[in-house]
Amino acid sequence: MAQKLRKSALMFGQVAQPEPPKPTLSSFYGGVGAGQVGAVEKVGEGVRTETSKIPGAFGITYDDTGKASYAAGTTEAPNAFKPTVAITTSTAVPSTASLTTSEQATKAAEEAKTAADKLAAEKIAAEKALGESTAAATTKAGEASTDLQKKLTEGRLGERREASELEKQAQDYRNILTSTPGTSNVGAVANLMKFYDMGKYGALESGIRQGEMSLARQEAGTTEAGMQTAESARTGAIEGYKKGSEQAYKDTQKLIDEESKQKLKDISKFYGDKIEEANKAGATAADRAKILKKEEDERAMVDLGAAGDKIKSNPAISGIKNILNQISGRAGDNWLNTHGNEVLLPIKGQLEDLVEEAIRVQNDPALPIAKRTARLNQINDEISGFKGKIAGELAAFLGDTNTQPGDALDAAEQIVGAGLAGSLSGDQKNVVLSRLLNSANWAYDIPQADKLERIYKALGGTEDIRAIMNKLYAQNYGE
Repeated sequence: MAQKLRKSALMFGQVAQPEPPKPTLSSFYGGVGAGQVGAVEKVGEGVRTETSKIPGAFGITYDDTGKASYAAGTTEAPNAFKPTVAITTSTAVPSTASLTTSEQATKAAEEAKTAADKLAAEKIAAEKALGESTAAATTKAGEASTDLQKKLTEGRLGERREASELEKQAQDYRNILTSTPGTSNVGAVANLMKFYDMGKYGALESGIRQGEMSLARQEAGTTEAGMQTAESARTGAIEGYKKGSEQAYKDTQKLIDEESKQKLKDISKFYGDKIEEANKAGATAADRAKILKKEEDERAMVDLGAAGDKIKSNPAISGIKNILNQISGRAGDNWLNTHGNEVLLPIKGQLEDLVEEAIRVQNDPALPIAKRTARLNQINDEISGFKGKIAGELAAFLGDTNTQPGDALDAAEQIVGAGLAGSLSGDQKNVVLSRLLNSANWAYDIPQADKLERIYKALGGTEDIRAIMNKLYAQNYGE
């Protein structure tokens, strides 16, 4: 129910009144209305303040042209709405700068292939991590958008509080003044009477207090216009908040999409370059391996031929052949011929078996060249090992005192001629030298004296065997 004031002067005021003037109803309700206008303006200001916080809620900023970008984050507080991914690797691409063997090059090619595979796996992992980060950023942006919308719904952002009874009266008062035609003051006054004592003022006519009525209408109109302006600003602020939050959400989604695409390009380039580097290194190493393998095979073939040649020229083979040829030229009943063939022919057979094996190994394509060469060198060593045996058999002739001095000297000559002197043991050499010294008694008066001296010295003899022979000659025949 409207509040009635008892004093008629409150209706339009007094034309002539002592100071201070008494408040009028118009000024009273005008003050109430001004308070309403201020309250609505404050609501609008609150909405605009919240609207200004919207970019921060999404972690973005706008430049003077309205272009959105991510706000600067920190290591401690990174931007939660920005997709991130670690683009790095600890996988090293092997160097191909110094590859000296096909084995090294082949290993480098394998390592490069492994590096390329690891980098490809790291690329996939980075892409997956980026996808997860993008999804998380999108989810957080959606949550932020939902929170902003809740401020309008659950938080009732921008809503006006319900008007008090006094504010409602003030609104009714203004409605009467602003809605009643200006030519009908009587009607306006009649409607205003509900705010006063109707018994006292029911007979008012249209001409009374014309100036006061006009002023009241003007004040009411000003207040109403202010209310409409404040309400329009409040409504606009709410609409601005809605549009701002929607636009910021769209801008954030766009930034997330752009950032994700850029990161994807960065991943592709970073790992793509590394993978390409690894593949190039692998190809280089593989090509180098082929070249080195060819060179190594060529050298290996040379080494294989050299190993075969060493067997062919091994003194043990040529020596035993020469020895057998020499002693076989003697009479059939010659002791050196008979016994020499008896002990040396089996050795010759063993050597020939080794030579045949060497030929088979050297020409066997199923065996790697290196293995063939190794076996040939082993066979050559085995053949060389027979030199001591051959030398020992010949030395045995000289140790047998039942042999003729000439046969003993011939046996010693075969040792020297076949290059087997170095294969004699110390004891064997002493036996041979001792026998040759004993032969001086026999050879001093025959042409074989020079042969005896030459063989004795060749075997390392230190005595002056020529002087010994001369002394024996003088003893037997005189000077």
